[in-house]
Amino acid sequence: MEEDAVADLRDCLRAEQDCAVICSATAQVLARLGLPEPGDGRAVLVPLLEACRAAARACRDACRKHAEVYEHCALVAEACERCDEACGALVARRS
Repeated sequence: MEEDAVADLRDCLRAEQDCAVICSATAQVLARLGLPEPGDGRAVLVPLLEACRAAARACRDACRKHAEVYEHCALVAEACERCDEACGALVARRS
């Protein structure tokens, strides 16, 4: 494998790991807070959901580059797309 391809896969894996950590933290906060009424928990929840969306988009974009070659990347890209949409819907409900 060429050096650029190895670096690209390493970036993809790093994006996956970052996304997993951020999504886990977001899920933990949501589990603790539930889905507060608009205005409640907003100072923490909305920025956290936006960070989760950004991580999901970055991961999705990185994985799409390899989706035709690696089934794992295709599955992760799909999951990240759903995560981005779900977090966006929650942000819209909080505003």
